[in-house]
Amino acid sequence: MSDMLFVREEYQAVIDTMPSEFTSHEFILALARTYQGLYISFLYDHRESDHPFQVAHAQLAKRLNEWDELEPRGEVDSTDIFGNSNRCMQWKKVT
Repeated sequence: MSDMLFVREEYQAVIDTMPSEFTSHEFILALARTYQGLYISFLYDHRESDHPFQVAHAQLAKRLNEWDELEPRGEVDSTDIFGNSNRCMQWKKVT
């Protein structure tokens, strides 16, 4: 399967709950919390990868580029779901 497991409406529903600025990590966590079953299925599809979370999360984050009402603000320091510090994209709602 692909990230199309999550349909546009599910992405939009989560985006609508996000603050005016948020990171990809924050979005992915909100998506996973809101649609737990779909998230588990999506992650399961990446089980053969050496880094299933990284691969799956990169695909989920990349899809945020499809939203005209989101503007990428550059990479920022952030904490992933494992508590590791790294960098990810910050987004700003523009509409």
